[in-house]
Amino acid sequence: MYARIQTTASRPGNADKLARELVEMISGHPGYAGLILLEGSLITLWTNREDAELASERSQAGRGPRPVTIQTDDIYQIEDDRIGTASGRTATAAWVGYFDGPMSPVQLAAIRRAAAERIRPALQSLPGLVRTLTLWHPGDTKFAVVHLATSADSVREIGDAVMSTRLLDGEDPALLPGPDRMPTSPVVAYETV
Repeated sequence: MYARIQTTASRPGNADKLARELVEMISGHPGYAGLILLEGSLITLWTNREDAELASERSQAGRGPRPVTIQTDDIYQIEDDRIGTASGRTATAAWVGYFDGPMSPVQLAAIRRAAAERIRPALQSLPGLVRTLTLWHPGDTKFAVVHLATSADSVREIGDAVMSTRLLDGEDPALLPGPDRMPTSPVVAYETV
């Protein structure tokens, strides 16, 4: 599975109409597996890399030029996809943490250990967590982590839970600098197949 993250500089004035059109158009593309539309970013999920790469070309063929200017456009492998205790509820808020690369193999191992042994256990019982996606970009050796939640308060609770964990024996804080950027956003649209 793959995720494509595209970011924009601004929200268009007719964003609600565009959101509905976007969901309808993209959901018809081959390989489509879901969509998370946030203010300023679009995360689309795909069954394979080729369909992720061809999505914009297919959209343009059906719609014409983009209605917004894209700032960034990256395709990630979905390294981990976990549903939360609120998976059956509506996701209304999101937190996206960007861990910019390049990362050394030692740092990657430290981050993956922290995620598996310290952070995931701290989040697994939070009542407002809908879904967590961990995205890996092997070419740039960088990560993105997406938390979807039932409310902005739940997003804060996720952050509090992560920050309240204690380092494990042998963890080196110098290898765990935290995200380079971590925007929060309302969820404009969320769809899975």
